[in-house]
Amino acid sequence: MLTTLAKFHSYFDDPERGAICIIALAVTQSKIGRLDPGIRARALAAIDNGADLAAWERDNPKLLPKRRAVLEKARSQLLGSQPARKQQSRCIQKAIGACVRLGR
Repeated sequence: MLTTLAKFHSYFDDPERGAICIIALAVTQSKIGRLDPGIRARALAAIDNGADLAAWERDNPKLLPKRRAVLEKARSQLLGSQPARKQQSRCIQKAIGACVRLGR
């Protein structure tokens, strides 16, 4: 987890995109049963602070209600019961696009 945060810190700290990046990470973690409490807290704070709604209001006001619904769905997922931790396979991406699975 710390490796992911360190590797992509510039995205998470970006004033315009950071909230969405942290929400996306939290939702992804939630889906695989690995939601980190700190990431969850940051994502919920981002949603409660309006995330990217100002940009949507400025750039595409017609879709603002749909965006609000998506953020509310993410909020519900993060607050709801979490699935069991799923086993993740490690893979190495080859130049041709094939994925070689590594056993654990």
